[in-house]
Amino acid sequence: MNKSDSERMANFLEELGYETTEEKYKADLVIINTCGVRQLAEDRIYGFVPRIKKENPKVKIVITGCLSGRTDVQRRMNDYVDLWLLTKDMTKLAEFLNKADKRELPDSYLKIKPKYDSTFSALVPIGNGCDNFCTYCVVPHARGREVYRPAEDIINEVKELVGKGYKEIILIAQNVNSYESIINYELSITNKGNGRKINKKINFAELIRLVNDIPGNFWIRFATSHPKDMSDELIKALAECEKACHHIHLPVQAGDDEILARMNRKYTVEHCGLSWRKQKAVRRISEVGQRGKFRYDIHRQIQPTARYGCAENERRRFQAGEEKSRIGFD
Repeated sequence: MNKSDSERMANFLEELGYETTEEKYKADLVIINTCGVRQLAEDRIYGFVPRIKKENPKVKIVITGCLSGRTDVQRRMNDYVDLWLLTKDMTKLAEFLNKADKRELPDSYLKIKPKYDSTFSALVPIGNGCDNFCTYCVVPHARGREVYRPAEDIINEVKELVGKGYKEIILIAQNVNSYESIINYELSITNKGNGRKINKKINFAELIRLVNDIPGNFWIRFATSHPKDMSDELIKALAECEKACHHIHLPVQAGDDEILARMNRKYTVEHCGLSWRKQKAVRRISEVGQRGKFRYDIHRQIQPTARYGCAENERRRFQAGEEKSRIGFD
């Protein structure tokens, strides 16, 4: 998501008259799009930002992304940072840089056209934020509650990309499969050209079908999914849409119901197992441990890989964890 946000910010700044440079110690403006999911990513800015300011005292430094709203980070770095910018407030850069004038700014940063890094694969955000409030995750606090793009905006962006020859369309959000949107006009996107008349609330499964209807030769991928929202309707849509890749990234997070409850994940191991059995296309399942789990839990963490057939490399990771537990490694 941060990469996609950076693509939009890059184009927005170019429209304001700025040019990209690799010389961060000579730049007029440095924008750091931060991630707060891992401690290492957070720690890096504590050394990186003061070093830039020391080498280039006149530079304006903007911190955006997941850490921009953290008051503890702000207190620690306020002497070095000129603007703390929430991602959703991206258009406020124009005012900060005295470039607003009479310029008409979009009411949502997701309406800013991106400067894509690739000519083959494109990240297409369908929303921003999260409503799940997992106990270990900063995203709802950093990005706010879920806000989704209108389906017509997404369809139009994908149509434009396919028209330019893009072959891989990746729909992204913090939780794609809780997507909702109201569509109330005719989408002229089918091969027959007669469109599809819609006037109702649609979900992610229906969005996948609409994207699949766009003429052209391309793949559809998406990330990231929440296991509790992996519905039968979505699984059926993925099976029936010929452009949808048979690959689902499903962050299970733990293989023990007690740990899942402490994480506030709102599903059980059996729920995931039922979902896996329905998904013939599952190729990769991500497993991340919860801080504070006890050593005996590692054996139960291994169980889903054996019961439901995780990818071989994930099974090895679990087995490696089991060996570490035997030698007293936490």
